[in-house]
Amino acid sequence: LEMLNAGWTVHAVDADPVGLALLAEAAGPELAARLLVHPVRFEDFEFPACDLVWAGHSLPFCPAAALPAVWQSIIGALRPNGRFAGDFFGDRHGFSGSDGVHVLTEAAVRSMLDGLTIEAFDTEDGWRPSGGVITRWHAFGVSVIRNPKAPHPLAPPAVDRA
Repeated sequence: LEMLNAGWTVHAVDADPVGLALLAEAAGPELAARLLVHPVRFEDFEFPACDLVWAGHSLPFCPAAALPAVWQSIIGALRPNGRFAGDFFGDRHGFSGSDGVHVLTEAAVRSMLDGLTIEAFDTEDGWRPSGGVITRWHAFGVSVIRNPKAPHPLAPPAVDRA
């Protein structure tokens, strides 16, 4: 909603149409032209070319087997200087082992960021309320930039034709 208020065009992706309906209601008719809602899972969404993908506490609910392809789609959609900001659950997270939730080690997350410029990499490792209970919270919050001066992380290697 804040992004809409700031003038952005927003593609809201959520497998739960209830959340999307609440967002559309909050946006109201004056912002509706710049709000595109997609009631699908990340692995079924075709990311358009964009300047920002924000995935706050959502990618841990993407099936682990689908995450590599989803990540490639996200990074592939970023324009030069485009940013990804989001969260990944760490391997000590209280949801580890829960159905439909995957966790990653810090090394695995950092490996995913190879070829991108890391703006921020924050680790949260403690306890917080979640779902009505106090939960072990181990997560990595990241912000990265696709740098136009560096090769795109998904580009094929350059071939020397000399």
